[in-house]
Amino acid sequence: TTIEIRLKEYGAESFEVIDNGSGIEPENYQALTLKHFTSKISDFCDIATVETFGFRGEALSSLCALSDLVVVTCHKSQSVGSRIEYDNDGKIRNQSKCARDVGTTMSLSNLFHTLPVRQKEFHRNIKKEYGRMIHMLQGYCLISTGIKISCCHQIGKTKKQL
Repeated sequence: TTIEIRLKEYGAESFEVIDNGSGIEPENYQALTLKHFTSKISDFCDIATVETFGFRGEALSSLCALSDLVVVTCHKSQSVGSRIEYDNDGKIRNQSKCARDVGTTMSLSNLFHTLPVRQKEFHRNIKKEYGRMIHMLQGYCLISTGIKISCCHQIGKTKKQL
């Protein structure tokens, strides 16, 4: 399993998480960004057996409300990928077919654009927030076995692998 995180301008411009997991099944596209939704848990007992990092519950709903979210995914049962753009309410704005290996890419841009004061504060503290993200990511790297986690950061035209 591989997970790649890509940031532009410390995440102020864009933020991507790319994996080579099993992808998202087409019947879950609409519900993916709804509050309290997860396709990983169907019964309370399933909580103890979840072994993936996939987004859960409120995460994607909150990200839709705070940013422009695009999901590019190809489920292992599909021969072609899908590119899904969501609006700030978590509803599908646009969906199209695209080339994609099995897995998922979550792309965020314009983080906090719906909350101008929060966006200004985020930009003002961007390097501190970036440091917190790297610290958290290092923790996941230490406890995760059998998973390659990489992060690259682009400032201007310079790309830096972390």
